[in-house]
Amino acid sequence: MGVVEWFDSTASLVRQYQLLYYLTDKTVEMHDLRNRRVFLKRCDCPSLKVDQLFLGSTITLYSRQLTVVEYADDFTRRSLEVKAEKTFAIVKPDGLAKLGKIIDAIINDGFRISRMRMIRVDRRS
Repeated sequence: MGVVEWFDSTASLVRQYQLLYYLTDKTVEMHDLRNRRVFLKRCDCPSLKVDQLFLGSTITLYSRQLTVVEYADDFTRRSLEVKAEKTFAIVKPDGLAKLGKIIDAIINDGFRISRMRMIRVDRRS
């Protein structure tokens, strides 16, 4: 699959791992890139789905939040990038009263909200 990062708050380090996802039996395996050893032996992970594996996504694997930062090869990139297109949306101030309904409609249409922010834009920005 590719490279994932995990922030180790105890050591204040970002650790990198190679994540291998096997489509045939939906199992995962992780290798520590720095120490060059197996971090997680191949095991079942039914909660992880292929559509969650795209650049920038945050996945939870056995209580660790991992961020996908790199694909392993060109084949993986081509296979997964087709499924992960990005769209930018802005809700104008008059739509704030119906923000909950707008978010529900986005999710019900099959989109995933990955980075939602609420900011105030003025003329100087």
